Amino acid sequence: MGGRIQKVIKCQNCGADIEELVPRCPYCGAMNEPGAEHKYMQDLYKLKGDLEDLGDMPQEEISDEVKIHAKFTGKAFGVIALIVLLLVGIFLFLRFSGDLIWKAHEVITHTRSADAREQMQWERKYFPQLDTWYEEENYEAIQNFFNETDEAADGIQYNYSNWEHWGLMAFYDPWRECMDLWNRVKNGGETYFYEFQSALYDALTMSYDRELFPMKNEKDCEQADAWIADADVFVKEVYDMDEQEIQDLKAKAEKDGFLDYKVIYQYVEENKSEM
Repeated sequence: MGGRIQKVIKCQNCGADIEELVPRCPYCGAMNEPGAEHKYMQDLYKLKGDLEDLGDMPQEEISDEVKIHAKFTGKAFGVIALIVLLLVGIFLFLRFSGDLIWKAHEVITHTRSADAREQMQWERKYFPQLDTWYEEENYEAIQNFFNETDEAADGIQYNYSNWEHWGLMAFYDPWRECMDLWNRVKNGGETYFYEFQSALYDALTMSYDRELFPMKNEKDCEQADAWIADADVFVKEVYDMDEQEIQDLKAKAEKDGFLDYKVIYQYVEENKSEM
């Protein structure tokens, strides 16, 4: 059957002849009220038909559709939540990682940091003895005391970095290691390969550490510089390196203001036949 022949009417805006049921005048674009109403009713009946078709759809199919959309929405929300949690975790780690690592250390070693009162009493008891050893230049006794303190045998971790000459002692232990190895090399004593790796790393890093540890008097500065000079001679003698080779190795190993131990260890591995 053919379509319905529409009545021709005049556009109320421009006066052109238009079909009765067009929603807008094709010439001026003005709304045609009878046509707009007709289109509205057609759209309404179409929506009603879609809803009736949905009512005929099996319940299982509707549930499957809902589940698919819900599953997708759930996954998207989960991914967003995971990203947010990851960012928060990174922030918290960067903010509190030092404290967390130290707390983990305390749990593993069954120790705790001294509180303010305990720390003060400990300093009053032991700092005078440290001062005496310092005046006697008995650095070995000081280092042994530091090592015992680090072990925290009584379960309490005390902090000796408040001692006036603490910065100087940061150079004594690596210097002692280098000198001990050098003496055994010169005297034909027993040595181990890993000692050559560790000692070279310690010797080269001493000059880098010079600016990291504060020293409050000229005596400490002079002593630290003397130990660094000894370590420099040790490197040249034991590893058969000249100044240029030392500087080249430092430049190769330097990373963010420090020396990468892996580069130095690899150097010893590659040149062990010369030692």
